[in-house]
Amino acid sequence: MIDIDDTLGNVLATVLDDCVEHMGMASSETVVENLRQGDESTRRSFRRGLGQEIAKFLGLCDDDVKAVYLYDHDVEAVHADAEWSPHIVHLIVWAQPKTAALNSLVAVLNRALTRAFDDLIGDLLPIHLLDVQLVDDLEVKRRAGYAGLLFSPRFQSLEVWKRESVSHSHALAALPQR
Repeated sequence: MIDIDDTLGNVLATVLDDCVEHMGMASSETVVENLRQGDESTRRSFRRGLGQEIAKFLGLCDDDVKAVYLYDHDVEAVHADAEWSPHIVHLIVWAQPKTAALNSLVAVLNRALTRAFDDLIGDLLPIHLLDVQLVDDLEVKRRAGYAGLLFSPRFQSLEVWKRESVSHSHALAALPQR
């Protein structure tokens, strides 16, 4: 059985270490302090690293996950309210089929990760840390809903994980082009 709190503690430690390495910082404490102070380059590096680690975890836990994409969006247009946090990681998870079990796993991860992040950062508790949108083969084929972001020139998406047994380049190449 997986201890989610220990697992996410390890995930956060890995992400902080990766930020130290990629950004040339002195220590993980420096990364944490930069996150507290709102340094945008540190936030970007943290979100990307966290997205990659969460994607790996989802792929490990659910065989239906085909690929995971990190995406940015227009913060001003989407989150005009005070509940938005600049630390939120936006992911599109391509799974076939989309299941209640995967939705539940994401919800558990989100709650536990938000608690772990609050323990790390302090009083900057976001409402949630993950914004995960599930898409299936049909949505990707039709470029419907959030799957459309995978093809959008306005919203940049980055594949952060894919199942090795799935050829996404072949699957995406078969889709109708603009």
